[in-house]
Amino acid sequence: PLATSTSSPTPAQREITVAVTGDILPHAPVVAAARTTQGSYDFVPLLRGIAGPIGDADLALCHLEVPLARDHRGLSSYPVFNAPPEIAAALAEVGYDGCSVASNHSFDKGVDGVRATLDALDDAGLGHAGTARTRRESRHIQTYDVDGAEVAHLSYTYGLNGFVLPKGRTWLVNTIAVRRIRRDARRARRALLAHRAPAPPPAAEAEGPADLPSAIALIERAAAEAGPLRDDASPALARLRRSTPGARARAAPRPSPQSAPTGSRAAAHPQRI
Repeated sequence: PLATSTSSPTPAQREITVAVTGDILPHAPVVAAARTTQGSYDFVPLLRGIAGPIGDADLALCHLEVPLARDHRGLSSYPVFNAPPEIAAALAEVGYDGCSVASNHSFDKGVDGVRATLDALDDAGLGHAGTARTRRESRHIQTYDVDGAEVAHLSYTYGLNGFVLPKGRTWLVNTIAVRRIRRDARRARRALLAHRAPAPPPAAEAEGPADLPSAIALIERAAAEAGPLRDDASPALARLRRSTPGARARAAPRPSPQSAPTGSRAAAHPQRI
């Protein structure tokens, strides 16, 4: 008789492309170049040259080094920055999914600057890591679900441009501390494992998913329970997912003073551990 294997199926491996870029740090000439005749700011033309590789990546992260203003009052450049809020929408338009925001300029405009920056990123549908508006938000780990691959994003800074965080509110900006980084890395891993655990569909989905992205998720969940997909099935699902508006861009509400709208490609899933 032929021998049969009783080993468990090997999970299908995923390959994703991650683009990570450095400082978004608009000095005065850059801000002036983005100013429109209507008095607003449009940074998209300045970023258009990188839209190709950024948009092609499965997950694209930038480092936003400066605080963003709520409006155009009090804008400033080196050495204490306060950049136009339109930068956030421009980053999203060229394909970024999120940004690290802990930097030596994070606290250039104090508590209001931290809040205004995160509000602008939320409005643009971008994830963010490194600063927080509340103590509760500071305990959240920013993660991204990229075609079923979970990616955690942590961010820290070496200093604050000479500024000092208020007593009892050091959670506003993540500063480098080895113990904290190790602790957060462990929490991030637990968050990823917790999010990966399958959950039963809600009762409302008993008769079938209401949209195509939900259908894809249910198909993949069933396939994962049954074993690896056929070689010709995985690419087909990937193509279906990529061609479906919103299929890769369902951002979970961020537990903060403001909910994060849908992102560009990768779905942001902030987790609390």
